[in-house]
Amino acid sequence: ESFKPTADIVFLAEANDCNTDTFKKSILRTLVSSITTEFKHNSINDVQFALMSFGGSNEFTHPEIVTSNGKIFTTAQDIYSYFDHIKASNQSSMDVLTAITKASKLIFRPGALKIFVLSLCGNCEIDSLKVK
Repeated sequence: ESFKPTADIVFLAEANDCNTDTFKKSILRTLVSSITTEFKHNSINDVQFALMSFGGSNEFTHPEIVTSNGKIFTTAQDIYSYFDHIKASNQSSMDVLTAITKASKLIFRPGALKIFVLSLCGNCEIDSLKVK
Protein backbone atom coordinates (compact mmCIF):
# COMPACT_ATOMS: atom_id res chain seq x y z
CA GLU A 1 0.00 0.00 0.00
CA SER A 2 1.38 3.38 -0.98
CA PHE A 3 1.73 6.32 1.38
CA LYS A 4 -1.07 8.86 1.05
CA PRO A 5 -0.12 12.29 2.38
CA THR A 6 -2.49 13.82 4.93
CA ALA A 7 -2.77 17.14 6.73
CA ASP A 8 -4.25 18.01 10.13
CA ILE A 9 -4.95 21.73 10.50
CA VAL A 10 -5.87 23.42 13.79
CA PHE A 11 -7.32 26.93 13.83
CA LEU A 12 -6.48 28.78 17.04
CA ALA A 13 -8.99 31.62 17.33
CA GLU A 14 -8.99 34.31 19.98
CA ALA A 15 -12.46 34.45 21.55
CA ASN A 16 -13.10 38.07 20.79
CA ASP A 17 -15.51 40.07 18.66
CA CYS A 18 -13.24 40.10 15.61
CA ASN A 19 -13.43 36.31 15.25
CA THR A 20 -17.19 36.17 15.61
CA ASP A 21 -18.30 38.84 13.16
CA THR A 22 -19.61 37.92 9.73
CA PHE A 23 -16.68 39.45 7.86
CA LYS A 24 -14.03 37.51 9.78
CA LYS A 25 -16.01 34.27 9.45
CA SER A 26 -16.10 34.79 5.68
CA ILE A 27 -12.32 35.29 5.68
CA LEU A 28 -11.86 32.07 7.68
CA ARG A 29 -14.13 30.21 5.25
CA THR A 30 -12.14 31.54 2.30
CA LEU A 31 -8.93 30.48 4.02
CA VAL A 32 -10.25 26.93 4.56
CA SER A 33 -11.24 26.76 0.89
CA SER A 34 -7.87 28.10 -0.27
CA ILE A 35 -5.93 25.70 1.95
CA THR A 36 -7.96 22.74 0.70
CA THR A 37 -7.48 23.76 -2.93
CA GLU A 38 -3.73 24.30 -2.48
CA PHE A 39 -3.31 20.89 -0.85
CA LYS A 40 -5.27 19.21 -3.66
CA HIS A 41 -2.94 20.85 -6.20
CA ASN A 42 -0.11 19.16 -4.30
CA SER A 43 -1.86 15.75 -4.23
CA ILE A 44 -2.85 15.99 -0.56
CA ASN A 45 -6.56 15.16 -0.65
CA ASP A 46 -7.00 13.97 2.93
CA VAL A 47 -7.18 17.18 4.98
CA GLN A 48 -8.99 17.56 8.27
CA PHE A 49 -9.58 20.61 10.46
CA ALA A 50 -10.03 21.43 14.15
CA LEU A 51 -10.77 24.63 16.06
CA MET A 52 -9.44 25.80 19.42
CA SER A 53 -10.85 28.94 21.04
CA PHE A 54 -8.88 30.87 23.66
CA GLY A 55 -8.57 34.22 25.42
CA GLY A 56 -12.23 34.89 26.14
CA SER A 57 -13.88 35.63 29.46
CA ASN A 58 -14.97 33.37 32.30
CA GLU A 59 -14.88 29.69 31.24
CA PHE A 60 -13.57 30.67 27.78
CA THR A 61 -10.35 32.22 29.13
CA HIS A 62 -8.45 28.97 28.82
CA PRO A 63 -7.95 27.23 25.48
CA GLU A 64 -10.85 24.94 24.64
CA ILE A 65 -11.21 22.65 21.66
CA VAL A 66 -14.51 22.93 19.79
CA THR A 67 -16.13 19.56 19.09
CA SER A 68 -19.16 18.31 17.23
CA ASN A 69 -20.72 14.97 18.11
CA GLY A 70 -17.58 14.19 20.10
CA LYS A 71 -15.31 14.75 17.11
CA ILE A 72 -12.35 17.10 17.29
CA PHE A 73 -11.23 16.94 13.66
CA THR A 74 -13.68 17.39 10.82
CA THR A 75 -13.92 18.07 7.10
CA ALA A 76 -13.51 21.42 5.34
CA GLN A 77 -17.29 21.63 4.88
CA ASP A 78 -18.08 20.96 8.54
CA ILE A 79 -15.41 23.22 10.10
CA TYR A 80 -17.53 26.22 9.11
CA SER A 81 -20.13 25.36 11.74
CA TYR A 82 -17.36 25.11 14.36
CA PHE A 83 -16.58 28.81 13.85
CA ASP A 84 -20.11 29.60 15.06
CA HIS A 85 -19.16 28.24 18.49
CA ILE A 86 -16.54 30.87 19.28
CA LYS A 87 -17.90 32.79 22.26
CA ALA A 88 -16.98 36.47 21.94
CA SER A 89 -15.67 38.53 24.80
CA ASN A 90 -14.69 42.16 25.04
CA GLN A 91 -11.96 41.25 27.50
CA SER A 92 -8.58 40.29 26.20
CA SER A 93 -6.80 37.66 28.21
CA MET A 94 -4.88 36.31 25.26
CA ASP A 95 -2.42 33.54 26.09
CA VAL A 96 -1.10 32.37 22.73
CA LEU A 97 1.59 29.98 23.95
CA THR A 98 -0.78 28.09 26.24
CA ALA A 99 -3.19 27.67 23.32
CA ILE A 100 -0.41 26.43 21.03
CA THR A 101 0.88 24.07 23.72
CA LYS A 102 -2.58 22.59 24.29
CA ALA A 103 -3.20 22.27 20.54
CA SER A 104 0.12 20.47 20.09
CA LYS A 105 -1.14 17.74 22.45
CA LEU A 106 -4.12 16.83 20.26
CA ILE A 107 -4.07 13.37 18.73
CA PHE A 108 -2.88 13.85 15.17
CA ARG A 109 -2.79 11.17 12.51
CA PRO A 110 0.60 9.49 12.14
CA GLY A 111 2.62 11.09 9.36
CA ALA A 112 0.16 13.94 8.82
CA LEU A 113 1.38 17.47 8.23
CA LYS A 114 0.50 19.39 11.40
CA ILE A 115 -0.44 23.02 10.77
CA PHE A 116 -1.61 25.71 13.18
CA VAL A 117 -3.43 28.81 11.90
CA LEU A 118 -3.52 31.59 14.48
CA SER A 119 -6.35 34.14 14.31
CA LEU A 120 -5.75 37.01 16.74
CA CYS A 121 -7.87 40.09 17.28
CA GLY A 122 -5.31 42.53 18.62
CA ASN A 123 -1.63 43.18 18.28
CA CYS A 124 0.73 40.34 19.07
CA GLU A 125 2.64 41.82 21.99
CA ILE A 126 5.53 40.05 23.71
CA ASP A 127 3.54 39.95 26.99
CA SER A 128 0.87 37.80 25.35
CA LEU A 129 3.46 35.19 24.45
CA LYS A 130 4.31 34.37 28.05
CA VAL A 131 2.99 31.09 29.38
CA LYS A 132 0.77 31.76 32.38
